[in-house]
Amino acid sequence: NNSNIIVTPHIAGLTYDSERKALDIVLDSIGKIL
Repeated sequence: NNSNIIVTPHIAGLTYDSERKALDIVLDSIGKIL
């Protein structure tokens, strides 16, 4: 395990809605870790 790795999703066809949803998912994941 390496705690220095950041995994980001690939987003094809980026739109405002898809970017917002991805941000919500990332922030939710970070909130669960903290």
